[in-house]
Amino acid sequence: MQAVNTLNRSLRGTAMRAGQLLLIRPATSALAVRPSSLFREALLPRHSTNFTRGYATSQPSLPIQSLGVAAYEYVPPTGANLPPLTKYPKLYIKEIGRRIKWRLQMGLRVILLRVRYKRKARWNEWREEATSTYVELNEAFARRNTTEVSRLSTMFVSAHLEGRIKNMDKDWELSWELEKFLEPVKLISVSPVDMGNDSAVTYLQLVYRFYSQQKLELTYAKNRKVPKKTDERKVLDYIVFVMNMDTGEIRVSGSLFECPVTEPIPTQVMSEGLILNSMKKHGDIFRKKPAPTDFSAV
Repeated sequence: MQAVNTLNRSLRGTAMRAGQLLLIRPATSALAVRPSSLFREALLPRHSTNFTRGYATSQPSLPIQSLGVAAYEYVPPTGANLPPLTKYPKLYIKEIGRRIKWRLQMGLRVILLRVRYKRKARWNEWREEATSTYVELNEAFARRNTTEVSRLSTMFVSAHLEGRIKNMDKDWELSWELEKFLEPVKLISVSPVDMGNDSAVTYLQLVYRFYSQQKLELTYAKNRKVPKKTDERKVLDYIVFVMNMDTGEIRVSGSLFECPVTEPIPTQVMSEGLILNSMKKHGDIFRKKPAPTDFSAV
């Protein structure tokens, strides 16, 4: 427990050094934990319950709050990140091939969940739980409620959010509202998280796409007559969740961005140091998104 608290304090320091108050969400955010062999071979060796740098507990499996986005997950590009067929036919065809491979992988993971781990998929229920958690976490962050932030997210996310909350100007009150979804919430990927027991799996990683219209308001607390500052915008988020399938508990564990066709498909990370760095990086769900893909440079 002391090791976990130490890592938490370190992550808070990293988040606080990010510095400025984030009043407007980036246009894109996302999240994830990785497939079975990652935890079995990299995080939790078959004959060990220890994690890197004294991070794990002595229990046979990690608590849900200790999980993060251990590696990159493929997220299909859309909009400006998708190459036009008429101008870049080779890149477009390449992306189609990548999507076919991605869909096959998702199908195999679903089969793994049903056949190997004997788990029944409850897609509608999981989507509703994830959506509710996504909304509640944003509301808790706007209210600066660190207790709720900690309850709704894993330590890698809560550390960054708590750091941002500490840097907020206390003279201003923040209000966040999800006005409407611009498209149905979409499941991007599902991954059973194997802790080393071939016959059972407790945790499931889910990545959802949220495209919505959101409103952010700032009110000057010392003088209510000061006009509010309001920002309305369309927000695209790819959020990673980790779910305990035995208890139904679900938490935000990070965020992801779309994968440009000009870059290789993300591969599994095996280095313990890289895994921990990945969890820290993807835990900052409000980090700046990358610029749109420049296809002319290919």
